Amino acid sequence: MALVYCKACGKEISENAKACPSCGEPQKTRSNAFLIIVILVVLIVGGFIGFKLYNTSLMSEAEQKKMIVQEILGKDCTFLSQAGSEFIQQSMVRAIVTAAISNRCDCVQEVIVPEMVNNYSLEELEKLKDSPIEAMQAVGAVVTQNLGIIQQHCGSIN
Repeated sequence: MALVYCKACGKEISENAKACPSCGEPQKTRSNAFLIIVILVVLIVGGFIGFKLYNTSLMSEAEQKKMIVQEILGKDCTFLSQAGSEFIQQSMVRAIVTAAISNRCDCVQEVIVPEMVNNYSLEELEKLKDSPIEAMQAVGAVVTQNLGIIQQHCGSIN
């Protein structure tokens, strides 16, 4: 048990004393509740961050790349539609791709995601994720290169 000084009279008293035995002045006792709350918050936040980092490190490079490509493409195919219409020059091809994307988004993504995973490094995909214009160009190129596969895989898209 440590000794501290009374704030009122300056005499040494126990740190756990509720009042000074000499002058009777009430003493502020340290509350460990705040410290416990801070420690718990730090542990929870640290655990969450550690878990995310651990999970990412367990993923294979292909899984990480697939996750990035899916993040780039998004859930609603708006990005695919923009990429298809912006970067595919031939109007007939553009019309087919736009129809394919709007009608069979999931099917088109089934073709595009593995192609992007195979054709781009993890670093390149990270850069594309941060650059929407370059990402659209890349997706447009993959769509153009795989138009036959998209039509074959997705069936009638007109």
